[in-house]
Amino acid sequence: MATFDTNTFSDNGCPETYEPISDTVCIRLSAFPETFQDASDKCLLEGAHLLEVTSQEMHDQVADTMRNSYKFLPRFKTVNTFWMGANYDTNDKSWHWIKTKENFNGKSRFLGKLVLIKELQLISDFTKWEVGEADIGCSTSGCKNDDGLVLRAAYSTSADTVSMNWNGLVNKNLYRPYICQSDCPRSYFFMRSK
Repeated sequence: MATFDTNTFSDNGCPETYEPISDTVCIRLSAFPETFQDASDKCLLEGAHLLEVTSQEMHDQVADTMRNSYKFLPRFKTVNTFWMGANYDTNDKSWHWIKTKENFNGKSRFLGKLVLIKELQLISDFTKWEVGEADIGCSTSGCKNDDGLVLRAAYSTSADTVSMNWNGLVNKNLYRPYICQSDCPRSYFFMRSK
């Protein structure tokens, strides 16, 4: 009979293969490239969605988790871009988080209407565009509906830090690594119904 040593096992409160980045949020970094849709589908199968970074605190927590991956997992050594969970909408010319429907200008879409929902605190003015320029990475004619958002990361071995920013990417059919964010708060787990 196999024995289980509880002294060597610690439950971090996240789904298997996910890491906690706060008291409530768990993420999974994948160094294995997928198209935007395939990455999104893989996250969905796990009860998750592609990462939505909505605050500086969350940004710093993701960077810290990435630092450990770059430092200890060889498969991350050559990875520098990850799909994030955002779409571009040419109708209102802005990026929207897929899960929350919130755009990066502090507005939220609900059933096709633009609605301000400041009372619910679903507004995120947080962005981390490369060189502070929104839509950088899209074609010169501007971002399109089939453009995706990537998180660019660079690990400095001398400083042991990860710097990160966002870029538009001209084609969601390109293969990129990705980051899933669990839909369940930490200490809760997703169970698929039959």
